[in-house]
Amino acid sequence: MTKITSVHLVSDDQPLEKLQILNESIEASLLNYYNAQKIDTYYVTISEFFNLNFKACNILHLNFIRTDDNNLKYFFNKQNVIKLNRFLLKNKNNILVLGELLDTINHVPAIKTFFPTELFNQINFLTSNISIDSEDIKLIKSLLILPYTKLFLNENIQESNLKKDFFIPANTIRSSKFIVLHLLKHANILENNFYSYIDIKSDLTKEHILTMYKDSTEIKLLEETFKHKIKNRTIGNLYDENSYVKNKYFNLNFDKDFLQELNQSMIVIVLEDKAFNDIKIDKFNTLSEKFFLPIIMKKPFIVFYCKNFLKEMKQFGFKSFSPFINEKYDVVEDDILRYQLAIEEMKKISEFNDNEKKEFLKNVLPICEHNYNIMSEYLYNKNFLK
Repeated sequence: MTKITSVHLVSDDQPLEKLQILNESIEASLLNYYNAQKIDTYYVTISEFFNLNFKACNILHLNFIRTDDNNLKYFFNKQNVIKLNRFLLKNKNNILVLGELLDTINHVPAIKTFFPTELFNQINFLTSNISIDSEDIKLIKSLLILPYTKLFLNENIQESNLKKDFFIPANTIRSSKFIVLHLLKHANILENNFYSYIDIKSDLTKEHILTMYKDSTEIKLLEETFKHKIKNRTIGNLYDENSYVKNKYFNLNFDKDFLQELNQSMIVIVLEDKAFNDIKIDKFNTLSEKFFLPIIMKKPFIVFYCKNFLKEMKQFGFKSFSPFINEKYDVVEDDILRYQLAIEEMKKISEFNDNEKKEFLKNVLPICEHNYNIMSEYLYNKNFLK
């Protein structure tokens, strides 16, 4: 009998109610993917992990929960590395599954650092980053952010008439969002639509970004856009009142103001930071809650992210909106040029008259319905690993 031990590495005093609800989907997907018959679940801190006994299982799943004191660099200490290597060496059929529910850090370098080459074929890396690839570590693409998004969605969504062309949720401003919002401001698109923006470190961000993109063909445009001042704006309250405690990411709640503005917009902008701690990463395409929200709400979307996001998302059965949206931007290497091409498409759509907008929505509706149905199949079958 194939048995799984699923270990969630949490922080001290971290409230677990919502994680435990989500775990139903996590467990179902693990059991289905590995054709296992039993799963035992534990919630432990990194310091408690060493004393955990998982000798009776065939598959050990480690799920890292994003908090400041629950980081990979703390987990891979000498004791834990020895313990995991012994688990794999004990039986060549044993499998170690590493993953994170809310993050997209590439674990492959850590695996290659702390495990010998002969054990690579027993290690699986579970990730929602669809751009990561590896020739010697098995990658399992994860859609576990989908039930996470669904869990925090206000189910009493009120239908409303369209008032704006675009819904542009940026919220926490880091490099990529900072760039896109300023490009949109420069194009006179931003303040005619629904957007969120909280500027807390603009001078530092400008200097950092201009250095990071000094070789871009669009550096002059970037310099020009940064002359603009963007008015801070929030869209509802995305978090409960305990926003900055250890379980911040499980307090997420799409409230009625946020959803109302989304419903009143024709197109949703999927805007994600393609960086970790503001270090540019060119393969950071993630199927996050920002991607699934327009699908749940049956809205078309335009993406500001890494190259080939639209191409790579299709491996899960989702469709993009070509030819009704010109998506040539998706294959462009240069970030700033890619963003600018997407903005040109936004400008073109914003110039549609009322009849053209109605025709556009009529044309994209079957694609929205298709994506919603694909999403619903994943949720219904609780099969989030591919």
